[in-house]
Amino acid sequence: MANLSEISRWEAGIYQWETSDPVQGGPNGIDNRPTRELANRTRWLYDELGRVKARMDDPNFYKSITVSDSKALFDAGNYLHIGADAAGGYIRNKKTNKGIQLKNDGTLQYDGSDIITARKVSHNPDDYTVATVPSSFALNKAFDNSIKRGGAIGLGGAAHQIAIGWDTPGLVAKVDTQTFNVGVPTGAIAYFAHTTVPFGWLKANGAAVSRTVYANLFALIGTTYGAGDGRTTFNLPDLRGEFIRSWDDGRTVDNGRVIGSWQADEFRSHSHGIGVKSMSDTDRGSNTSTVSIDTVGQTDPAGGIETRPRNIALLACIKA
Repeated sequence: MANLSEISRWEAGIYQWETSDPVQGGPNGIDNRPTRELANRTRWLYDELGRVKARMDDPNFYKSITVSDSKALFDAGNYLHIGADAAGGYIRNKKTNKGIQLKNDGTLQYDGSDIITARKVSHNPDDYTVATVPSSFALNKAFDNSIKRGGAIGLGGAAHQIAIGWDTPGLVAKVDTQTFNVGVPTGAIAYFAHTTVPFGWLKANGAAVSRTVYANLFALIGTTYGAGDGRTTFNLPDLRGEFIRSWDDGRTVDNGRVIGSWQADEFRSHSHGIGVKSMSDTDRGSNTSTVSIDTVGQTDPAGGIETRPRNIALLACIKA
C-alpha cells in the first residue's frame, strides 16, 4: 500500500463524501480526496512551524526581526530590519540603511536627525505647556486675551492685563478694558521732513476716506472737515499751504472760532499820520500866497502776493 503524496499547501476546505459518490481509490480517487486535503494542510503547518523554530534557534533572533513581503526582495536586501541596541529601538530600511530610532532619552530620530513628534492640540490660549500645540482657535483667541501677572508682562491695576494686536491703522494696545494706539493717539497732527506717509498715518490734504476703514478717526473728527459723499466717506483736514493757529477755546483772543474752522488772511486795522511842512513868504511883504492841492497821490506798490513770516515746507499728516 503506497502513501499519499503531500503538498505543502493550505487547503481552503475539506471535501465531504456524498452518498452518491462511488468507491474509488488511487492518488486521485474520490475516496482519498478528504484525506489528501488534510495531509496537505498538515504538511503546510509542519513547514511553517519548522521555519518558526529555525528563526527561534537563531542566536540573533532576540536582537532583531527582519520583514520582507517576498523572498526575492529579502534576498535583494529590500526589507525592514527591526531591532534594538544600547541607544534604543530602531526600524531600518536595509536597502538605504536609513531608519527611525526611538532613543532611550525619549527623542525620535530619522537617519540621525531629530523628528518633531505630534502633540495634543489645545484650544486653550492660556495653555503654556510644551506637551501641546495651539489650534488656530487658540492663536486667534490669544489676540483678545491678555498676558496676566505671572506671565510675560505684569501690570498694576485690578485686572493686570495687556493685549497687543493689529488694527486697520496699525499696531494697537489694550490695557485692561481700554484700547490705546501705540505711541501716537488717533487724530494727532504731525509734520515730516520727507514726502513718504508713515504707516498708520494719512496726508492731511482734505481727501475723502472711508468711514468704516478709518472708524476710530471718524469717531473723533466726524464731518468737521467735510462730510465726504455724505454716506460712506468723510474728509480729512486740509493743511496744505496753511499756518496753524491754536484754538481760542474761550480765551477771547480769537473770538467766534470753532475747532477746525478756516480763517482768511487779514491786516489788523491801523492808520498812518501825514506830516505838513510850514512855508513862509517873506519876500511878498504883507501879501500872502495860496497853494492848492487838487489830487491825492499814492505810493508805488512793493512786496509780494501775501504777508507771511519766514517758514519751511513740511508734510502735514494725521494719525489714522
